[in-house]
Amino acid sequence: MGSLLTGLRAVSATVLCAALPLLLGCGDASVTLVPAQGTSTAPPPFPLPVPPSTATRALVGFSDGIAVLDLDARRILSRSPRGPLWGPRDMAFDRDISRVLLVESDLDLGYSELSSVSFTPPSSFGARAPWGSIDGEARVVPTPFGVVLFERGYDTRAQLLEAPPGAAEGRAVEPPMSLELAPSGTGLSFRMLTRAPPAGRAHRVEMPLDADGLGLPTSVELEGGGAVGPSARLAGPWLADVSRGTLVLRAVDGSHLGPPRSLELKTSRVEHFVALDDTTWALLLSGPSAVAVVRLDETGEPYVSGLVPLPGQVAVADVFFSRDLIVLGPGALLAATDEGVFEITLVDGKPALLQGFAGLSGPLAALDR
Repeated sequence: MGSLLTGLRAVSATVLCAALPLLLGCGDASVTLVPAQGTSTAPPPFPLPVPPSTATRALVGFSDGIAVLDLDARRILSRSPRGPLWGPRDMAFDRDISRVLLVESDLDLGYSELSSVSFTPPSSFGARAPWGSIDGEARVVPTPFGVVLFERGYDTRAQLLEAPPGAAEGRAVEPPMSLELAPSGTGLSFRMLTRAPPAGRAHRVEMPLDADGLGLPTSVELEGGGAVGPSARLAGPWLADVSRGTLVLRAVDGSHLGPPRSLELKTSRVEHFVALDDTTWALLLSGPSAVAVVRLDETGEPYVSGLVPLPGQVAVADVFFSRDLIVLGPGALLAATDEGVFEITLVDGKPALLQGFAGLSGPLAALDR
């Protein structure tokens, strides 16, 4: 397995604004957080297929170790201790929801640990199984064909773990800043936004995956890819970017970037960009911390329908994609900062902050949505 052979996270909160203005003028977010039952007061830190409905709306995040939170009861249902490393981390449910896959890193020491924790829905953690050490930093993406591990260490590559016999297990690819999975033929296609050193030019990359393993990635440099911002993100046909401190969208067609459409929203970074439906998208912003919702008007032009400032700091995802914003269900989102996890609802396309959960942090995975 390549480098794997080197050794293999009760509050009620007032809705902030009934109708939020278009710009960052709604004022500071003001939410009183008290710990979810069973948590401490100190906070310690995409989306994949969802299992059949369960009796609770459950969320897995980090609270010292990993923890399952019942969103309705605001109660920790179960915990699993964390590993020994305290740097960046990643987490995802396996496809059959029988385990949680974890990557825990120490970038000062230059390595990460990959492990899995058995899980019985909706709330029971079991034993942890170490898989081994990885050079550098990594992100994990479970699929029906095996677990794909994106690595940035001595090499930048994707590895297919637990692959069928004879399947292609490794491909050179830059770390994905955005990642979407789409059906393709008899398998899947990873659709990614990457940056190639040394100039950091932006590329759209597609990499197939099926029973034969990882296919050869195809890469096209986006027109003017050197001018695409360092926090640009792709979602469907749109590229979200920041130009001179203002959020812009550009339509993407192959390697062609359409003209920037200014959304008149001041920000310094986009950390995540996710589609809610064919006409609605959500963005997680870190400068300042906020969730913005973008919709298409009757003519197909994008506009900001609302904005929710978030307490605390959104984590900067400067190498890999973020899992600190996830879709919980139709018109419902969850966003993580260093002060907790916050539930957001959309009413007539406008977002409002519902409640926050202290003592829990990202990355996040929703069990039921």
